[in-house]
Amino acid sequence: MTYLVFHLAFIAPPLAVLVLLRARPADVTALRAATVLAGLAAVAFVYTLPWDAYLIRRGVWSYGSGRVAATLAGVPVEEVVFFVLQTVLAGLWALALLRWAGATGVLPSRGGRVAQAVGAVAGIAGTATGAALLAEPRTLYLGLILAWAGVPLTIQWAWGLDRLLGRPLVWLGSIAAPAGYLAVVDAVAIRDGVWTVAEATSTGWTVGGLPVEEALFFVVTSALVVQGVLLALDLLGRRDGAALTDVPTSLSAEAPPADRPAEVAGASVRPDAGVWFAGPAETLRLRPSVERGVLWPSRLALAALVPLGPLTGAWPVAVLAAPLAASLVVFGLPHGAVDPFVLRRGLLGRAAVSAVYLAVALAVLGVWAWAPRASAVAFLGITALHWGLGDLHTLVAFDGAVHLRSRAQRAAFVAVRGGLPMLVPLLAAPDVYRRVVGWMAGALNPATTADLGAAETLFRPDVRLALGVGFAVLAVSSLALGFRRAGAAGQRAWRIDAAETAGLAVFFALVDPLLAVGVYFCLWHAPRHLARLVAWSPAAVEQVEASGAIGGRVWAGVAARALPGTAGALALLGALWVGLGPAATVGGAVGLYLAVIAAVTVPHAAVVAWMDRAEGLWAVRA
Repeated sequence: MTYLVFHLAFIAPPLAVLVLLRARPADVTALRAATVLAGLAAVAFVYTLPWDAYLIRRGVWSYGSGRVAATLAGVPVEEVVFFVLQTVLAGLWALALLRWAGATGVLPSRGGRVAQAVGAVAGIAGTATGAALLAEPRTLYLGLILAWAGVPLTIQWAWGLDRLLGRPLVWLGSIAAPAGYLAVVDAVAIRDGVWTVAEATSTGWTVGGLPVEEALFFVVTSALVVQGVLLALDLLGRRDGAALTDVPTSLSAEAPPADRPAEVAGASVRPDAGVWFAGPAETLRLRPSVERGVLWPSRLALAALVPLGPLTGAWPVAVLAAPLAASLVVFGLPHGAVDPFVLRRGLLGRAAVSAVYLAVALAVLGVWAWAPRASAVAFLGITALHWGLGDLHTLVAFDGAVHLRSRAQRAAFVAVRGGLPMLVPLLAAPDVYRRVVGWMAGALNPATTADLGAAETLFRPDVRLALGVGFAVLAVSSLALGFRRAGAAGQRAWRIDAAETAGLAVFFALVDPLLAVGVYFCLWHAPRHLARLVAWSPAAVEQVEASGAIGGRVWAGVAARALPGTAGALALLGALWVGLGPAATVGGAVGLYLAVIAAVTVPHAAVVAWMDRAEGLWAVRA
């Protein structure tokens, strides 16, 4: 039996039954239940992967030959999937028990602060016991379980043990059933050799033939999930109750949310702004401020680096990677973290969007671990498309371009602008480009760094020559057709297009690729997207118009909205770094960073494509 067969035989059937039952308390919507489960699954992944990887490296447990399909950070992919499956299985069971008990998501309190204090003491004692057991090899596994689970159990009990005691049968029954079932099927897997618990790091005590550590593991993990579900539903239910008793009478049901127009296609949209752009009217009001505060600073920043371009190839790799490091918190990574505020309003809606974001990102990382070379090349293509679309929006919305009169022209523009940061460095510095792609491909599996397989074709001189000639013909033809169609009214925007295209070509041809891409991402692409998002916030637009510039208050508001998503992405990056245990090199860090960026780029690019459609970026008249 392989690990995959184990899932299909023992995990999928009960999970399918619970999904089909769709049992949940009457006051808990399907969206709320899904959001809570998705959030807990994400936490389980981030918190468990490094711990699991450490246990495998220490030899606490191992897997039979040929029993797993692939690994992520040294952990079988099937094991990573189990993090999610157990969370959903135990969570759905807890929802079902609440429904069958006739209970609501709001839990009564029993014991009050005394119960919470007892819970805190019990959690701290369990954590301390686990830490003490780490000193002896035979109790290593037991100690790792208690120390690892003790921290979140302490938090849950200190905050909500009184409410868990308010529904004791639901609470304990929700833990006992999945823990008992998983312990039984775990024993089956051990007997079949799917995985093995090392005798040297376990006590040797058994429960029905199952190592006591394994039984304890399923008890504590089921408890973490069940308590997370019950306490999250209780918190949300109490918040709903408070909102119903404290509704300001001055609010109008018709009023749009404070952070964006009610609908893109509503009153905030001008169907014909005179420049074939049907996006928010606020975008047009922001043009002067964005031109002064975002567009020109980004152009000047890149231009200032061009004279140093020929020298950058000799700079230390750590210096070349510095802009990428800065982009973790300055514009780069945060610019996509604001997306939940664009798609949904309200805390729950944004949490749902964030959960979907994380699920997609984890799926991308799974694909990356399975096919690293293809994933690295695909990321280059997706990034080229996304960055080209970003420049298209800027040129049309903020520079008022009218020379891109057809969808074909705009598609060619996207190909050219996306090809500048992704293709020109390949033509100008193939060796450096190859090294960075190798870091990316080896981010989750260092063995793929040296051999890119079929992707090595990209670096052949004849292939690069063909790509360069084709790209030059496309760029010149696109600009020539744009000049012909610009007319008198469109000459200014066409000149901006031509100057930026030529300037970016020189920039990426002369500056080291790693440095050039980092500076472009941090100071060109990301600030332009954030400026675009300001137009979706009426309050921010009023601040800009009042001050005549995109000032500190506006950027502070953007930063506040970006903080949760940015923190989550950084946590994911940190968890992967700890779990993978890569060599402490700049190349290893860059490769892992780019893999995580790739994971969040996929959902972010989908959101931007939706925004493009909503704003009529492709609704041309010719």
